Amino acid sequence: MSGGVRTFLEMLGFAIVIILLYNIAKKYLLSKIKVNRWVLLTIALVILVLGGFLPQKGILKFVPSAFFVMLLLWFMDLSGWGAARYKEKAAKKNKVVIKPKAKPNRVKNNK
Repeated sequence: MSGGVRTFLEMLGFAIVIILLYNIAKKYLLSKIKVNRWVLLTIALVILVLGGFLPQKGILKFVPSAFFVMLLLWFMDLSGWGAARYKEKAAKKNKVVIKPKAKPNRVKNNK
């Protein structure tokens, strides 16, 4: 296998694993943690910058990128850039408002 195809397959596998891990973490862990979204973005950017200084051997080259992507996805969810935003809009749209019924006997007593 050539180097380009191997790199592409590694990146594709990396993306699939990260998305699966993020969805599992979001369901069981991240939904229970309350944190400021700007703190997440700051930590993600620090990890992105510091990741360039780590050794790029074997599987270690994917670890900083994995943390960056997971923190960025979490930031996007907290900011409302994910699918949860559209689910909330659909829930508001389909919400039924119950209006009180008019009382016809009250009009008779005003004469």
